[in-house]
Amino acid sequence: MNTAKELYDRWLAQPELDTAVAEELHGIAGDDAAITDRFYRDLEFGTGGLRGVLGAGTNRMNLYTVRKATQGLADYLNATDLPKKIAIAHDSRNNGELFTREAARVLAANGITACVYPRLEPTPALSWAVRYLGCGAGVCITASHNPAKYNGYKVYGADGCQITLEVADKILAAIEKVDCFDGVKLVDYEAGVQAGRIVSIDDKCLDDFVQAVYDQRVGDGTGIEQLKLVYTPLNGTGLECVKKLLAKLGVTHVTVVPEQETPDGNFPTCPYPNPEIREAMQKGLELCDKVHPDLLLGTDPDCDRCGTAVPDGKGGYRLITGNEMGIILLDYICRTRLARGTMPKDPVAVTTIVSTDMATPVAKKYGVELRRTLTGFKFIGEQIGKLEAEGHVERYIFGFEESYGYLSGGHVRDKDAVNATLLVCEAAAWYAQQGMTLLDAIEALYKEFGYYRNALCSFAFEGETGMYTMQNLMKTLRADPPKEILDVTLSESAANRHHGKAFTWGGLWKTRTLWGVLLIRFVSDPVWYFCLFWLPGYLQEDSGLTLIQVGWVGWIPFLFGAVGGVLTSAWSDKMVRRGMDPLRARKRMMTLVAVAAPLCIFTPYFNALPPYWNVAAIIASFSLIAIMCLSWLYTICVVIAEAFPVRNVASVVGITAGFGAVGGAIFNYYVGQLLSTMGPSLFLVMGVLHWIAVVILWKMTRPEIPQEKQAVQK
Repeated sequence: MNTAKELYDRWLAQPELDTAVAEELHGIAGDDAAITDRFYRDLEFGTGGLRGVLGAGTNRMNLYTVRKATQGLADYLNATDLPKKIAIAHDSRNNGELFTREAARVLAANGITACVYPRLEPTPALSWAVRYLGCGAGVCITASHNPAKYNGYKVYGADGCQITLEVADKILAAIEKVDCFDGVKLVDYEAGVQAGRIVSIDDKCLDDFVQAVYDQRVGDGTGIEQLKLVYTPLNGTGLECVKKLLAKLGVTHVTVVPEQETPDGNFPTCPYPNPEIREAMQKGLELCDKVHPDLLLGTDPDCDRCGTAVPDGKGGYRLITGNEMGIILLDYICRTRLARGTMPKDPVAVTTIVSTDMATPVAKKYGVELRRTLTGFKFIGEQIGKLEAEGHVERYIFGFEESYGYLSGGHVRDKDAVNATLLVCEAAAWYAQQGMTLLDAIEALYKEFGYYRNALCSFAFEGETGMYTMQNLMKTLRADPPKEILDVTLSESAANRHHGKAFTWGGLWKTRTLWGVLLIRFVSDPVWYFCLFWLPGYLQEDSGLTLIQVGWVGWIPFLFGAVGGVLTSAWSDKMVRRGMDPLRARKRMMTLVAVAAPLCIFTPYFNALPPYWNVAAIIASFSLIAIMCLSWLYTICVVIAEAFPVRNVASVVGITAGFGAVGGAIFNYYVGQLLSTMGPSLFLVMGVLHWIAVVILWKMTRPEIPQEKQAVQK
C-alpha cells in the first residue's frame, strides 16, 4: 500500500493535473500533517455515496475522486440488466456543476446515457427523474445541509431510493479496482452531447414532479390561499420548485428572505445551512418580526429537509422541531383522511428508531401500522418499495424522521421538502380554520398523548484523528455497553434485546422479572383454582342453591368479569396513549387487581345474608374473581413481553404456566384438610398472600422509564 507521501508525489507528477488541484498540492509541500490528512485513506463509499471536504487528495472531494466513483458505478451498471441510463443533478454547492459534467463525461465514455438537469435542482427531483425517465441509477452532487467546505456524491437505485447496503458493496468493489488517473474512461463533454450520450432533462420532467407533489394534497385546501409565508431556500435549490408549488396552491403572500434567495455555495449568512439549527433560520426569523407571517419555512441546500417556525403568542416566533412536525403531520394526515374517506385499508406510516416514541400512540389511535427502520430515509424509501412490490403502495400514508425529513406519497423515495411545504401549509390552514396555530396543535397533541422531550447533540470529529476517535468510541460501546441510561438500569433481558447478546437459559434464570412472574403464578393460580372449583360447593351449603344452580350463576359473573378484564386492560392502554410508561400503566392496573383479590376471599362471610343477597354476593364475588383472572393474565403477558426478547416469550410462558399448575395441584391436594382445619380463616390468609405476591412482583419488575426521554444522536 502506498504511503500518504507516495500518493502525494504521484498526484503532483501527473502531466495534465487540474490547475486548482496542483496549486493546492504545491501549497502544502513540506507539511506532513496536511499531506497525511489528504491522502491517508480514500473517501469512504457507502449507502450515502461519497461525502467529504472539497480539496486535493484521495480523502477529498475533487474531480478525480468523482471520476473514479463514476467509473466504478458505470462498471457496476454495465454488469447488470438495468437500463444503461443515469440521471444526474446537483445543488448549489461549490464545484457542483463541475462534478456533474465530469460524471456525465465518464458515463458517456462507458456507453451509458447521462440525463442531466440543466440547472441546479432539489434532491427529490433527482429521485423523481430516475423513475420518470426509466434510469438504471441516479447521481446527485450534494452534501445536503453540511458546511460550505463539503460536497458529496449520492447514488440512487433504479427505484429512486438511495442504494442498499448490498448494492453499495458491489459498487465499492468496482470502485476499488479503478485507478483515478489511468483507469477512468473519459469523453469530451460536447462530443458526448453530439453523440446523444449526454442529454438535458427537459422542463416537463420538473413540472410533472411539482404536479406529483401537488397531487399529494390531503385536505380540500380551504383557507390555504389566506396563508402568509416567509420562505428561505438557504441559498440552495428550493426556490424554483417551492414557488411553483405555492402558486398551484394559491398561496400568494410569500416573502423570500433576500440574503438567502440566490444560490450560493459559500452560504455567507449561515455557515451551517441546516434548518434544524436556529442560526440557519435567523435571517428568516428577523424578517418575520417585520412581516408577521403565519409561517416561516426554510429548506436546506438540496431541498430535502424543511424547517418551520410559527408565532409563539408572545410577539415572537418558535421553531417547531422535526419530531414535533412529524407528529403534527401524522395526526393531520390520519384525521383528514378518515374524515374525507380516503384512508386506505391497512394504512402504514414509517419512521426511524431515533425518532420520537410519540408516533406510536398517535398511529395506534387511528389504526395505522407504524413501522420503525434504521436511521436514514433510505430505509423509509425501502419500505415504500416493499409495499409497491406487494401491489399495495397506496397503504403508505406518511414517513418522517427527526432530522426534518418528511414524505407523504410514493412519487419519490427520499425525503422531500417540496412535499413537506405542501403538508405544512395544508395543516396550518386547517388548524387556522379551527382558530389554532401549529403551536396550539402540538400543545393539544401533547395533552392528549403525553409530553415527550427530544434533544439532539452533535459532535464533529474531523481528520485522521477524528476517524480513529469515532472508531474507538464505537468499539468501546460494542464491547462494554452502558449499564445505565438516564438513571434507568438496563436489565439482562434489555441487554439481550438491544445489544444482540445470545439468549441462554442461564441468563434467563438470572432475570429477576422471571422470578417475579413465577412467584405470582405460584401464588395466584391456586387462588383461582380454589375460587372456581372449591368455593361454589362451600357456599352452596348455606346459599339455598344447588351446586348446579351455583354453577349457572357463575356464568353471569364471568360475563361481567370478561367485560371488567377488558376495561381494566383498556384503561391501562389509555394511560399509555396519554404518554405514561407502559410498565407504569400496568402497575396501576395491578393495584386495582391487588385490591380486588382479597375482597373476593371475604365471600364466605356473606352467608349470613338473606338468600337473594347471598346470591348477589356470590355474583359480585365471582365477578371480582373473573376480573382478577383476566387482568392478571393480561398483566403477566405484558410484563413478559416487556422484559424478554420476543423469541423467548413462549419459553417464559411455558415455564410460568408450569409453576402455576404445580401450585394449583399442591393446593388442591391439601385444600380439604386446610378447610377443615382453618375454616374461613383460610380465605383471609390466601388474600393476604396474594396481595404480598403483587407487591413483590411490583418491586421485581424493571424500573420505570422517565416520561421525558432524551434521544441523543452522535
